[in-house]
Amino acid sequence: MRISAYSALLLLSYASFFVVSPLLAPKKNLIFVDGIRAVVHGVDKTDLVKASELNLLNLDGSPASLDQLVTNIVYGQEARRFHLWPSAEELNKQLDAIAKMNKKSSKEIDDLFIITGRTPQEGRRDFAQINAINSLMGFKVSGGSMVTDSEIERYHNEHPEIEPTAYYMQRTFVPFSRTQSHQEQFKKLQALAGKKESPQGLKWQEAFWIQESDLSEDKLFITQLPIDQISEPLETDTGFELFRVLKKREERIKPLEDRYADIAALLRQPKYSAFMANFKNELFDKVSLIYFDL
Repeated sequence: MRISAYSALLLLSYASFFVVSPLLAPKKNLIFVDGIRAVVHGVDKTDLVKASELNLLNLDGSPASLDQLVTNIVYGQEARRFHLWPSAEELNKQLDAIAKMNKKSSKEIDDLFIITGRTPQEGRRDFAQINAINSLMGFKVSGGSMVTDSEIERYHNEHPEIEPTAYYMQRTFVPFSRTQSHQEQFKKLQALAGKKESPQGLKWQEAFWIQESDLSEDKLFITQLPIDQISEPLETDTGFELFRVLKKREERIKPLEDRYADIAALLRQPKYSAFMANFKNELFDKVSLIYFDL
C-alpha cells in the first residue's frame, strides 16, 4: 500500500518521538518507558498501539497480540463510521447493569479494570470497543452468513441422521432394609414385577430418554419390558433398582424440526468465515499501517 505524504510526515514525527540523534543523546543510560508499536491511519481517525498495551491481558483474560490490537482498532474505527460506538451514557448503563447483576458497585467495576493494568478510563474505553465491534459484527457480518430454509432442507434430505431405538423410562432405587434380609426384600420387590401400579412409598425418578445402544449389558432386559410394567429388581451394592418404560421410539430418520438449528449453525459457519475474511480485507485496504520495532 502506498504511503501518502501526510502519512510519511506522520512517520517522521512518530519516529522522532523515540529516536534520539547520537550527537544529542546523553551519555547516561536511558530507561525505556513506552513507545509506539503501530500507527493505524483510518478514513476518519488515527490511532496508536503502544508497547505497554502488549503487556496487558485482554478484558476476556486472553493475552494481547499486536495483530489483534491493530485489528480491533480497525474494526473500532469502522464501528465509529456507522455510529455504533456506545455513548458515555450507554456505556455507563451497561456497566451499571453488569455491576448490579454481579452485586458489585461501580467502584468495584473500576477496581477490576485496575487489576488488569488499566486505568478506569482505559478499561471503559476497551469495554466500549468490545461493544462497538460486537455491534458492527451483528450489523455488517451476520447478514452475510444467513442460511435459507431451502438450503437447510436440502442438507437434511442429502444427509439424513438415523436415530436408534430409544426408551423413555424411569428408575427407582430401594436401599437395603435394616429389618429384612436381602432375600426377603428381593422377594417383596419381585412381587411388583409385571405390574403397572406401584406402592405409594415407591418414588420414581424423573423420566428420561435413553438410546438402546447406550444401555449397558446388564440393562438390556429393559428392551423387553412391556410399556408401563415394572421390571424385576436388580440388586446393587447398596440396594435394588427397578425400572419401567413409559414410551418406546423405534429407529427413525430424525425429523427436520429436531435438526433445524444444528444444520443452520453448520451451514452458517463457512459462510460466516468467508464473509468475515472478505470484510476484514476490505477494512484493511482502507487504512494505512505503520509498524515500529522497539
